[in-house]
Amino acid sequence: ATLCHNNVLLAALPGARFPAGFTLPDGFPFEILGHFSEHWDSTCFLASPEISCQAVELDYEGDSMREYWIRLPPCSSERQGAIFAAVYPSHGGDVTTWTSILHNAWKFQALYPQDHVYLLGDANIHLSYLVSHCPGCLCLHCKQTPNDKLIENMLQNSGFFAYNPQIPTHDSNTTVDLIFGTRPPPVGTDVLLEKTGASDHRMVITDIPMQFPAVMSGTIGRFRWAASE
Repeated sequence: ATLCHNNVLLAALPGARFPAGFTLPDGFPFEILGHFSEHWDSTCFLASPEISCQAVELDYEGDSMREYWIRLPPCSSERQGAIFAAVYPSHGGDVTTWTSILHNAWKFQALYPQDHVYLLGDANIHLSYLVSHCPGCLCLHCKQTPNDKLIENMLQNSGFFAYNPQIPTHDSNTTVDLIFGTRPPPVGTDVLLEKTGASDHRMVITDIPMQFPAVMSGTIGRFRWAASE
């Protein structure tokens, strides 16, 4: 209901815990694209029919279920497509998973140089530039772990920056649910302050204007992408 109310067409779903053989109920307004399991070790997308019929699964390197890549091709050779990764590195600064994610991002950027690349999900890192706290603050953003510092540098060296406003996304008063991109920020990025279900995370939503070959009667060509748990 929250996704529909906020006109979200694509949502990253980190920690997608569903049993083997799980299927969504008839009439559910989204489809699952990606990985899910009974454990906290996978990620996927919830995609509207308009998106799922256009999305192309990308063959990424590695066998981790903590990342999943799709591409929305452009509507013509003169326009840009978009590449999305649903990501869910493990807690504590998962350097191994982030190394894989950034390697695959580089691979797809080289393969589709015109496309924009976005990383969405529960990043499980604490970036220093997402807070403006007083000197001497000992929170996880201001006093980063060595792994968080390393991953932040890896992301910046790869050209990725978080679009999030300085608003916490978790009950711990930290900002870990992130939307990254390599281009200037999209139209706007917001954190929904109301809770979604029983989650201790807040949903992060961004608007990205783009065109792709889909029949979207009654819309204005504006799409919303969400990173949520």
